[in-house]
Amino acid sequence: MTDATVGTATHADASPKQPGKLSLALNKRFHFLDRGSNLRTEIGAGFGSFSIAVCALLLNTQVIGASYGNYAGPYLALAVVSFLGTVLLGVLCNLPLVQSANMGLSTVLISMITANEGLTYSNVLAITFVAAVIYLAIAATPARRLFTDLLPESVRKALPVGIGIYIMMTALRSSGMITDEGQLTDTTTLGSLQTYYLWLMAAGVLVYVLYLSFRHHCALTKTYWLLIAAMWVGGILFFLDSFIGGQTATTLVYERVNTVVATDGASPYNIVTGIQSIDLGALFTSGFDFSGFTAKGGNVPLVFIQGVLSFLLIGMYTNMGTTSAAAQAGGFEIDERVSSRVHLIGAALNVVAPVLGASPTSVGAESSVGSRDGAKSGLSSLVAALGYFVSMFAWVFVLLTATKTNGVGMWISETETKLAAYVQDGFVFADFIMVLVGVSMLKGVRDVAASKLEESLPFLVAVAGIAVAGNIALGVAFGVVSHIIAMLVCKRGKELTPATLGLGALLLVYGVFALI
Repeated sequence: MTDATVGTATHADASPKQPGKLSLALNKRFHFLDRGSNLRTEIGAGFGSFSIAVCALLLNTQVIGASYGNYAGPYLALAVVSFLGTVLLGVLCNLPLVQSANMGLSTVLISMITANEGLTYSNVLAITFVAAVIYLAIAATPARRLFTDLLPESVRKALPVGIGIYIMMTALRSSGMITDEGQLTDTTTLGSLQTYYLWLMAAGVLVYVLYLSFRHHCALTKTYWLLIAAMWVGGILFFLDSFIGGQTATTLVYERVNTVVATDGASPYNIVTGIQSIDLGALFTSGFDFSGFTAKGGNVPLVFIQGVLSFLLIGMYTNMGTTSAAAQAGGFEIDERVSSRVHLIGAALNVVAPVLGASPTSVGAESSVGSRDGAKSGLSSLVAALGYFVSMFAWVFVLLTATKTNGVGMWISETETKLAAYVQDGFVFADFIMVLVGVSMLKGVRDVAASKLEESLPFLVAVAGIAVAGNIALGVAFGVVSHIIAMLVCKRGKELTPATLGLGALLLVYGVFALI
């Protein structure tokens, strides 16, 4: 077995048949049979993790598109970076991980622009580029261990739990199951189609439990695509007006197919419009020109310190946290050599991303879909990468998974406008799957010694920071600082090393910047 220590228990639905020649040949490279998986599970789980990850990529396009100036460019750039990252994770780490758009990093990027008058998208890309170069230098040297190995065990345990709670709460809101105020949605206030979605998701819980009970492989992936099928059937047969805005079912199918093969400008996206819209190299031509920012009274050194700290720490701890969460969901462990490769890949990709005009990426939380579905190796990553590759050329998957197409008719002639309208469609079933994934991450709570203040306090503070703020680095910062305080309260201050105190001071500085 290479690169990773993986649980040896065979997946519940592993086939008792002897593996075929293809499985044996692929196993020589990926060792999925040795780890208790099989070819069918690796393929199914890889496709499932991609199906959810591509929705995050599309939604990130919506967030970034408004500041970037168009939608097709950042979509293609993110697809390219996600494809490259997923291939590298599969080949070099041999774990079921996918690279995806990082909504947390994108949110910080946009918030920096809105909070600092005169700061442009290219300016922030320049800051992310510098942060990524520093991250790469740290990841390639023993310095990385100062940021990762010095984390208290209680904070490490908090990472997957905090991420799970944040994913679950965000997905519940996005799917419409709860309101922004945290209350259960009142179905009497919803339209017929939205009510239908909620009932389908309720049925989805039962379907998922049944799949698990009968030991089906890829239970999450099967549940997701069953809900997609039910959405199409119910939408066309029973809720036609809501589903397609009063058109005919034939028109709906024609429009969705035409968005892939159209040559008359009706397609909202294709590889040509994507390439034409990429602002390649704008980072170097205008990204380091902060004259507009300084003219408005901006402090360039201060915004660089704030931005670099944010992108460096969020990127580093997001890669660490989501990888840990995927490992916990799949029941395997990750050794130091593989962990180092994950950081190197993440840093290198975020050097490339801003050059293409893309927002930063990271190991996606959607990786937990594949690992939860039984994937044990990088073969599932290559399956997901194949999906990203297809997505570079035509926007196929949104045609199947977008829950409705209201307002996206053939009469919209501008490609960018049409792309934006499609992105605004809800991916409610992808959110539902992430709710189930989030729940599966909560099992780490049982590993915490609640009676020990020096373990329970940092754990709870870190979980709260991640779950409430949606910022993994901020949660880590709170957790490390509270660990130091707890150790002092418990009169164990002599056990704190200078390196730990130094990390705590750095993270405290970042926490102050983040809160401001």
